[in-house]
Amino acid sequence: MCPMCWRHPTQNSASRRPAAILATGTTITHIAGRSDIYLNQPGVYQVVFQTTAVPAADAELPDDLTVSLSLNGATAAINSVSHRFTSAGETAALTLTMPVTVETAPSYIT
Repeated sequence: MCPMCWRHPTQNSASRRPAAILATGTTITHIAGRSDIYLNQPGVYQVVFQTTAVPAADAELPDDLTVSLSLNGATAAINSVSHRFTSAGETAALTLTMPVTVETAPSYIT
């Protein structure tokens, strides 16, 4: 199992930000400043994504934000999290938790 956490507190829904991960060993690798996380062995991994988001200063409200996971570039539709911003000062705490099965290694998630 792998706990992972991305944080980007002031970006709009079109943003992709670098990941910060908590992992030891070589089963999971990550290059600082990149959003891809590589899973180097087949298996089942538990992904936990947490972020606090606010609408961009120039956002037209209401504005929808949806966060989903991609495995090898394909969206994993098993789980996603969404929020509709209705005011400029609004803050949304979003959490996405899901298992990811890796059949062929290496694989990557974004």
